[in-house]
Amino acid sequence: ELVAEGVADGRLEFHADPGASAGSRLVIVAVGTLDADGEWFGGLVTRAVEDLVRDPRVPRSIVIRSTLLPGTAVEIARAARAIDPSVVVAFNPEFTREASAVEDFLGPDRVVIGVADPASDSPIADDLHRLYEPLGAPIVVTDLTSAETIKIASNVFLAAKITFANEL
Repeated sequence: ELVAEGVADGRLEFHADPGASAGSRLVIVAVGTLDADGEWFGGLVTRAVEDLVRDPRVPRSIVIRSTLLPGTAVEIARAARAIDPSVVVAFNPEFTREASAVEDFLGPDRVVIGVADPASDSPIADDLHRLYEPLGAPIVVTDLTSAETIKIASNVFLAAKITFANEL
């Protein structure tokens, strides 16, 4: 219902053409990271970012929301800057659960933003901060690898809780 409402209101669009993001401040990459066997595969994320970077119409600020293994965002950022040194990559993991994703997104307990250097001024971190500020959750700005580690640790903790509950 929310997707249909967003599309009808013109606030949400879906495109296969990277150039459709022209005029935006940043682009968010959220693609699957599991292969046909259910194993983690970051190749689709890397390919999506590289395709975006190769298109000069696309914003130079790219935010990754897909689950990455620690260290992957640094590699993707390095590859993106090799194509275009003006590109900035951030990692902004999602913490949503099946069956409650909308509620989890609209009422998060925290927002994590990973950038190359959290100690310096970062326009991409500022843009994301403004985006999430209305949600009222604490916003943590950290380096790329720490943000990835926070996401993985959260997934592992959730899996441990589910396993424990199933054992009971």
